[in-house]
Amino acid sequence: MNWIKLNNQVIIKDNEGKYQLDKDKEALNSYLDEYISPKIKKFNNLEEKLQYLIENEYYCKDTLNKYSLSFITNLFDFIKNSLCLSDVSAKHFISPTIYPCSNINKLPQKMYL
Repeated sequence: MNWIKLNNQVIIKDNEGKYQLDKDKEALNSYLDEYISPKIKKFNNLEEKLQYLIENEYYCKDTLNKYSLSFITNLFDFIKNSLCLSDVSAKHFISPTIYPCSNINKLPQKMYL
């Protein structure tokens, strides 16, 4: 079901007179599946993603070169495994993010890294 319709159902009471709060979680997952996931740029691995971000000047190569790929990968895995996203599909949020030194405003409006 469309995330907008699900979100609207939250304010409609069920047969027992209770608000359908579970529809809010369904709406969120639907929104992520229908709207966000198709716009996420996919990479085969962390190294490929970092290379893309360096080549397109989102990350500073000099900064990343201060760390080994092994260190960055271990740090990423540690952070990924530390996330607590039990109510929301974690697949939408697990993405390595190192804030860029430039060109963040060049990111196409319809693409997420």
